[in-house]
Amino acid sequence: NGKVIDSKQTVGELLDYQSAVVLAKGRDDDVVHVQEFVAKFGWVRELCIEFLKLKRSGHPERQGFAARVPFRLASKDIHEEVKRAQKSLNEWSDLVEAMRMRYPLINTVMLRQLLRMSAEDSETGIEGLTLEIKNTLFPAGPLKDVTELLRETWSGDDAKTAAGFISKIDMMMTVAPLEWYTFPTREIDFTGLTSDSGVKLIVTDMVLPSVLSAYVRRGMLPEWHQLLWVTEDTTSEQICNLLLRWAMSEAAGYLFCLVGIEEMQETDYHKVTSLLLDLEPKAKNALLVVSSSRDNYVVRQLAHWREASAALPVEELQNVGVSVSQGEKKVTVYTAKSAGAGKTFQINTDAGTLKIVHVPLHKTCKTGNLITLIEANKKALSVKKDEAYVLHVDVADSVDESVTVILFELLVLGSLYDAEKGIRWFLDSNVNIAVETAPLAAQLPIFSFLNKKVSVVNKDTFKINSNEIKNGMRTNFTVARCDGTIYNSVMTTTSSTAYNRLVFVARIMSMVDETKKFNAGGSVSFQLKENTLGMISRAANLSEPVSLWAVWSFVDVVYWMAHSTFLSSSLFRDTPHQIRAEAFDFICRTA
Repeated sequence: NGKVIDSKQTVGELLDYQSAVVLAKGRDDDVVHVQEFVAKFGWVRELCIEFLKLKRSGHPERQGFAARVPFRLASKDIHEEVKRAQKSLNEWSDLVEAMRMRYPLINTVMLRQLLRMSAEDSETGIEGLTLEIKNTLFPAGPLKDVTELLRETWSGDDAKTAAGFISKIDMMMTVAPLEWYTFPTREIDFTGLTSDSGVKLIVTDMVLPSVLSAYVRRGMLPEWHQLLWVTEDTTSEQICNLLLRWAMSEAAGYLFCLVGIEEMQETDYHKVTSLLLDLEPKAKNALLVVSSSRDNYVVRQLAHWREASAALPVEELQNVGVSVSQGEKKVTVYTAKSAGAGKTFQINTDAGTLKIVHVPLHKTCKTGNLITLIEANKKALSVKKDEAYVLHVDVADSVDESVTVILFELLVLGSLYDAEKGIRWFLDSNVNIAVETAPLAAQLPIFSFLNKKVSVVNKDTFKINSNEIKNGMRTNFTVARCDGTIYNSVMTTTSSTAYNRLVFVARIMSMVDETKKFNAGGSVSFQLKENTLGMISRAANLSEPVSLWAVWSFVDVVYWMAHSTFLSSSLFRDTPHQIRAEAFDFICRTA
């Protein structure tokens, strides 16, 4: 009837529709239409893939766009569109390759980072991007001078074309002084240093110890621009850039490392291997390629460089944990033999007056999500630019070795890269990192060489001072009742802080003697003693190892239950001692 219906379908829905159409019975002339639909849909999917490749490659004209492909077009016409997209990608790749060979020092930065520089409008966004580009490309350059250079270079709209974008890079790299490109290095104490060069391939199940051992033997810590750990999100540009940095570095004596090549996209196998083989004769530095899989295309192609390399003992890798905690930055892993041992309480206590930025780390956590969460929580706490703070990374017990990469980049390299958004994020120099890990997650290899604090609950660690309890509990020092009653959401007042609740419960307990008789001589001005923890543990029937969470849960419930009975009323003084003792004993047994 001439009406045009606009309906949005996902690729999955269209694939289901395609299957239904193919399987449906129809007339012979319907078969032709079905085959034509299948061919068109196949080429449309190929076109989408090529457009996505163009976007990920950093093509400035393909970052934000929508393409309409009318189904009235013949399949051969859609095929031609695919060819044009492939040609555009090849031409752009040639431009970028020539530019990167022309300016070896630019290979620390990804094109999508520079694209964000040309697209950013807000003053706040430009300021943040300027610092990111400085840390990525010009680490030794004065911030003021780098900011001025970037503003002059990337102003205007001509960077929105491929030729204009490359021209902007030419201008930036021509003006920037060479001394701006100096990256800092971190040394580590080790006897028997080695300084060999060339390519070495290691296939091992002990990936992390082998990588760290290679750097420790050279007396240095790995840096983010020297090591790339490949994941399913790693782009071809990241891998090629690392190889270019390795082969085109003028300074000798460094170790570059490509880890986890088994996670590389199959479409990148040939490109990466060919580039590595072409660059190897030019390289002055060593390249270590590490894989946990023996059945891999890259491993087979590099088999003539394969060597056996034993990892250093864990004791000798302890220096890594010491060296990571240099200057103002400290990295500490808080663990315990059982849950509820007071790890968070100890982190809060050690933080003192510093603000704590808390971020949970789950099995499915992506790099981009972690970066966003850290920055959002810093903003919520109003953490200033140069203000020292504590980053509390709370590792869930459900994680597995898949989080090793993100933890390694955060704790050791001090930098994360979000390939989806093109963001290179750096850890602040004045931050202390407190990693809280459950007993099971503490077995991960990443934690074996870092500084540790093991939390235990005993009479020496249990705090009975008001200020110490407040420091350890922070915002939980004054909280809602949380006892399951109708008053559950009622906020406490200053008279019922955690310290006052503990004093109340301990005082009542001390007034009940072993025969369950109430001691009328109990003092109102009661002082907590060292045996407070033992007294509460016995009343709550807590077994070893004692859980700090269970202790405070017991105190809170007993306190509110007691306040809901005559124990807190004026009748308290007139009730027989035996009844008061039995009532309180009942509350303790049911708490």
